[in-house]
Amino acid sequence: MPGRHVTDQQTRLFMKLRQDHPIEVAAAKAGMSRATGYRISQNPKLPSQKPQTRGRRRPDPLEHIFDAEVVPLLQSAPGLHAGQDAGLQQAIAKGQMSADQINVEWDASGDRFTRPSHSEMDRQRRGYGQPFVSPTGAMMRYPGDTGLGAPASEVINCRCHLRIRLNLVNGLKSRLTPEELATVRTAL
Repeated sequence: MPGRHVTDQQTRLFMKLRQDHPIEVAAAKAGMSRATGYRISQNPKLPSQKPQTRGRRRPDPLEHIFDAEVVPLLQSAPGLHAGQDAGLQQAIAKGQMSADQINVEWDASGDRFTRPSHSEMDRQRRGYGQPFVSPTGAMMRYPGDTGLGAPASEVINCRCHLRIRLNLVNGLKSRLTPEELATVRTAL
């Protein structure tokens, strides 16, 4: 079968069947391809007796810079989320909105590449500034955030994003009378 390694048992069976049958038939009965049968006929050693494969065939060109340069580059990639967070902080500092008006929701990409820990965080809601806690214990304010000590395994190549929801009624509570506030709520 393509993609599967031939076992010692298959090789022994092939060699035994080879005594009475042509290579094609013996290979088919042993559960291997005809090409594998011909290869075993030329070198009848059992797979366990053959030398192990030798890892990389050429040196890794990034090995000497991977930890120092590539990992930090991958960790810093989610600049969009950091910029979004900085924009919200500026709006709060300018008095354009207050932190209690902002709710954030984790949105995992939801495909086969999504980390299981991020899938479990999908649709969790928090008030602005409260960290999301992954099942691994990593804390993040937004996807890709390492400021709270999240490890590289939680942030590198993360494709999740935040949904930011503004609750304008909370900002009006201090400025409106209860009657005006009720009118605004019915209008929304």
